[in-house]
Amino acid sequence: MFQNDRNIPDRHRREYIAPLRAAQLGRFDAVAFPRTELAELGFKLSGPFLVTELLPLSWSLMRLFSLRKSRSHVPFRFLLVLFADGQIFLQHRKPTSDGDISHHSAIGIEGVVRRDDQSLFSPGDLGLADAAARTLFEHFELPHHVRASVRDERRWSKPLAVIDRAHDVLETDILTYIGFQCAGISEITDAVEAWTACEWISFPAKFNDLSRFDKSSARVLSDAELQAALCS
Repeated sequence: MFQNDRNIPDRHRREYIAPLRAAQLGRFDAVAFPRTELAELGFKLSGPFLVTELLPLSWSLMRLFSLRKSRSHVPFRFLLVLFADGQIFLQHRKPTSDGDISHHSAIGIEGVVRRDDQSLFSPGDLGLADAAARTLFEHFELPHHVRASVRDERRWSKPLAVIDRAHDVLETDILTYIGFQCAGISEITDAVEAWTACEWISFPAKFNDLSRFDKSSARVLSDAELQAALCS
């Protein structure tokens, strides 16, 4: 109707090709690691290891959207695993075949370490701790008065990383995990119970079909050592 209205300027009656929302969300610099160096480190460290082992690598800052198809670098992504009273946070999602975490069920919340997460006070982790806290605040839209609880170091596990080696070095990936105990923070626990696609489930948990989960979550569910470390 409006396209045929001659009282509206012509420029407002033409099709507008909007930019992809995914590209807009990726217009920031993220910490990235070279896949070749990760592959070399993976030969030395076969199981979960502290993220401090990553500090000697020649990391750099790159636009997130450019990293999505990069063969040379991989972003410093992490899975924030939430615990509360012996239960774990679970997001229900329909599985697909494209390997995108956003379309799979997930044990936790995915995040990425950005340029702005690093500061003079970052505890030798390239900004991972601050990135995890920021992700928690953004995901649940937490009010300012819970900041002290979120910043309580006793609620956070030691961040662990696992290198996912592939036959092709340029497909090597890194999976990073950090656990957070959110019992007593009703702004988080109540929100999970109110969301239809999320719930708390008993942990440790066993699932017959791990293909319904994203790669990072499936790694947690299949590794008792990693589960125990995240709970501690």
